Amino acid sequence: GCTIFKGNLLINIRRGNNIASELENFMGLIEVVTGYVKIRHSHALVSLSFLKNLRQILGEEQLEGNYSFYVLDNQNLQ
Repeated sequence: GCTIFKGNLLINIRRGNNIASELENFMGLIEVVTGYVKIRHSHALVSLSFLKNLRQILGEEQLEGNYSFYVLDNQNLQ
């Protein structure tokens, strides 16, 4: 089966410990997002590996009318 996230996936994590493994526990199975993905001001993130099964962002709704994948101001993201 395919795990589909209906809507927009918004991630904003300012701080925390062991965030990646916690996120992977409940986001690691997502394969498709029907809207857009926005990751902003998530200083606790160093990787997007928790989205390891994400294969497709459909962009049925887009951020600012243009963007299906938006990553901004994540100072520790590598």
